[in-house]
Amino acid sequence: MQEVKPKLELKKVSKAYGKTVVLDNIDLTVSGNEFFAILGPSGAGKSTLLKVIIGVESPDSGRIFIDGKDVTDLPPNKRNVAVVFQSYALYPNMTVFNNIAFPLKMRRYTDKRISEKVRITAEKLGITEILNKNVTKISGGQKQRTALARALVRDPSIFLLDEPLSNLDARVRFRAREELRQLQEDLKQTFVYVTHDQSEIANLANKVAVIHNGKFEQIADYSELYRHPSTRWVGDFVGNYPMNFIPAGILGDSQQNAVAGFRAEWVSFSEKGFKVTVVSTETIGDTHYTLCETGEEHFIAKCAAYHEPGTVLNAVVEKYNLYENGNLVEKDRIP
Repeated sequence: MQEVKPKLELKKVSKAYGKTVVLDNIDLTVSGNEFFAILGPSGAGKSTLLKVIIGVESPDSGRIFIDGKDVTDLPPNKRNVAVVFQSYALYPNMTVFNNIAFPLKMRRYTDKRISEKVRITAEKLGITEILNKNVTKISGGQKQRTALARALVRDPSIFLLDEPLSNLDARVRFRAREELRQLQEDLKQTFVYVTHDQSEIANLANKVAVIHNGKFEQIADYSELYRHPSTRWVGDFVGNYPMNFIPAGILGDSQQNAVAGFRAEWVSFSEKGFKVTVVSTETIGDTHYTLCETGEEHFIAKCAAYHEPGTVLNAVVEKYNLYENGNLVEKDRIP
């Protein structure tokens, strides 16, 4: 099997503003044809990382490589990186054709070559029929494709996408996510997608890097982040509900100083188990998320049945991860 070479590499990259460290000795490798997501809350360092890769900010230390070439000291226009912004940054007074053609005109391509490249790119993205429309007259999904086409027409090494779906309403966003995933597969391009919204990347990205306080807490596919978070912070952050954390001794674990981490759906109720009291229930559709109390500890269980507050039940945790000092030490431990 042919080795897939890295498209993007960051080696020991750091960036600070005054005494505030925003990026702290970061290493990152993104392979060719990969849909890679950078996920983190506001203030985690995502925007600064994006600016450093683009070249509008310089790192205080470390090196940046694109296609194996050190681009750390190169300006943005010499890095061959295409950026799709949250707002798409389309020119409202132009047609779709002219928006896509704009970067080629800046490079002084001939009219014939521009027309040829624009139409080939439009065919790839399925927007040939709207080339003559003004961008104010097209849908949100079509605007996304137009922004991608304007980026693609330059033949970039990588695409950087800065929360490109956040301005779309929920119904359009659902369809746009699927279209974006399919486009990346069809184009066989490397996408680096930056977002704070994990629902956007749960089914999009091949790999996700979770950033927190300027460092990557964990890099894995989303399923692994959800099932086996490497730190308690990742467990709290990833998922619609945070991972439950209680002393492992409550589950009968011999490691009394360790903490058990488990998801709400890993809990069931039966005649056996340890006693808990229902504190409250949040219902979403046919699913009930039940907050349970045992001693001074609380956790959430995902239930098909509704349980009244005050109900005493026997809880069984089917499996759990073991954490010491906030870090994962064992996966899928069976009580």
